[in-house]
Amino acid sequence: MSLPYESITNGFQTARVDAGTYIEYPFTHEGDVTAKIYHIICVVNDVNYSPIGLDTPLGESAGFTGLATGYANASAFHVGDFNRQKLDGGLVRFDRRFATIPATRSNILTGTTAYTYPGMANSSGGTTSTITGISGNDTVTASTAAVIGDTVSIQLTTEDSSGVTLTSGGDYIALAGTGSSQVVVAGLASLGTFVSGSITVAPHSVRKPLNLSAGSFTTYSYSMPDNFNDVTLTDVFKPSSLTLTSGTVPTSTEYQALIDDDEETGYLTISSEVTKYAGNIIQKADVKIKAL
Repeated sequence: MSLPYESITNGFQTARVDAGTYIEYPFTHEGDVTAKIYHIICVVNDVNYSPIGLDTPLGESAGFTGLATGYANASAFHVGDFNRQKLDGGLVRFDRRFATIPATRSNILTGTTAYTYPGMANSSGGTTSTITGISGNDTVTASTAAVIGDTVSIQLTTEDSSGVTLTSGGDYIALAGTGSSQVVVAGLASLGTFVSGSITVAPHSVRKPLNLSAGSFTTYSYSMPDNFNDVTLTDVFKPSSLTLTSGTVPTSTEYQALIDDDEETGYLTISSEVTKYAGNIIQKADVKIKAL
C-alpha cells in the first residue's frame, strides 16, 4: 500500500526506517548462522534521497532515522541501495542493505566436476641415452633400458657424401633388443654417415590419463580488502605432465600418496576464483576434488 502524502515539513527530508525491515541469514542451509544481510527499508522525499558510501557501518549515522533497537551493528557494512520505488506524495521507498563479512565455510558439496586426472608411469622411462652408432636402417646402438613395445624418440646427426650435416628424427616402436645395448626399430632413416644421436625411452604407462566426473567441494572465504588485487588466490594443482613419472612435479609416487590419503590433504585444489559478494566484500571460492 502506498504511504499517504506528507509534506517536507512533516519530516521526510531524512529517510525514515519503515515497515518491512528485516535480517536475512543467507547461509543457514550450509551451517553458517552468523552471516547477516540487513534489509533496512527506508522512505524519504524523492528530492531528498541521498546515497551513502559503501562500507558505512550500520547505525543511526547511516542516512536514516528510526532504526529499531538491536539492529545497529558496527560489523555490518553498507553494500548498496536497492529496489527504489516511487510512492504517492513525492516519496520513494528503497532497501538500504548492510552485510557482515561471512565466516569461512569449508568443504561444501557443490556437485560433480569433470576433470582430467594425470596418468602415472614407472621410473624406468623418460631417460635419454647417447647413440654410439647405427647399422642398416633398423638398429641403434646405445645403452638404454628400452624393451620390446616401448616408444622411443630417436634424433640423429649424419653427414652426406659431400660432408653436409643432416639431422633427422622421430618416434619409433622398439621391435627387439630387449635388455641389450641395441634397439631394433622399423624404418629408421639413414641419411648418410653417422655422426651423433640420442634415444629417449617413453615412460612405461601404468595408466593413461583419466577423464572422470567426481564430487567437488568448495571452500568459501570472505574479506573486505582495500584493493581486490590484494587477495591471494590459492595455488591450483597443475602437474608438470599429464603422465607422472619420477621426474615430474609431482612425481608418480607423490601422487599415489595423495590417492591413498583419505584426509583433506588428499584433495586437489582445481580452481580458485574471486568474485564480488556484496558491496566491497569479496568472496574467494576454492574448488577441490579427491585425487584419483
